[in-house]
Amino acid sequence: MRMMARAIVVTFFSRWQRAAALLLLVRVRLSSDCRHPNFAGEILFHLGVCGLAAQGGSLLAMGSALISPLMMVGVMVGAAKRLDKEGKERYSENEKWQEWAAKTPSLWPSLR
Repeated sequence: MRMMARAIVVTFFSRWQRAAALLLLVRVRLSSDCRHPNFAGEILFHLGVCGLAAQGGSLLAMGSALISPLMMVGVMVGAAKRLDKEGKERYSENEKWQEWAAKTPSLWPSLR
């Protein structure tokens, strides 16, 4: 349950900070850790749901609980790749964006 709550908070703040970053063209904390923190938050949320569902104990419940997070990871990885490609095309002339993209992981924050 705590993982789900953290994921919701991360997703909310990442979307808010991303909007601020795009409007002000500045890097903010979550967007400096990874390029798509909202996708990372979504993945964490679905893993939390999976953990709750798997507490049922039966093998069927645990197997069923894995379907949604695995699908969501696939969707989020695909979306991150698509947005990275679009960003490279859209901001090909912007040196600051190129520098930020080169040193910032796409989906998962680097552990420092």
